Amino acid sequence: VGAGSAGCVIANRLTESGKWNVLLVEAGGDPSKTTEVPALFGALQETDEDWKYQTDPEKENCLGMLDNNCNWPRGRVLGGSSSINALLYVRGNDRDYNNWAQAGNIGWSYEDVLPYFMKSEDLHAQEVLKTKDWQKYHSVGGNLGVGSWNNSELNPVKKAFRSGMAELGYG
Repeated sequence: VGAGSAGCVIANRLTESGKWNVLLVEAGGDPSKTTEVPALFGALQETDEDWKYQTDPEKENCLGMLDNNCNWPRGRVLGGSSSINALLYVRGNDRDYNNWAQAGNIGWSYEDVLPYFMKSEDLHAQEVLKTKDWQKYHSVGGNLGVGSWNNSELNPVKKAFRSGMAELGYG
């Protein structure tokens, strides 16, 4: 099992029964400090922390790219792709799961996989926890902490950035 977000949670859950020993194997090493800064996620592409995958050329995709190929960043580091994707937690679109099930993949509908997402999740995002129906799609107490960052607060970095932009005549 790889050491990405899902692999770590699954490995931990498999050991809970006491029936199995699980070896967590990761091809990459420890993440660099760059992985801790969401705005620098683009700098992690095509580094040793990325598998450096490319999409196949297609005439309707990646139109502004050389040979219509795009980078397909995948983490090769402890934490997996979660370490190189701006620290985003993304489940996937419910229609994709439902399409997989309709294609014959029993057990892969959104309704089928949602309980597993919820079991793994430990939601800390207060703005979500305050909503009326949050428990339909989220839970607390799992092994994967999920939070949010309040982008509206004026932190020191944002203050310095705004001040610098004002000095340059932008704002």
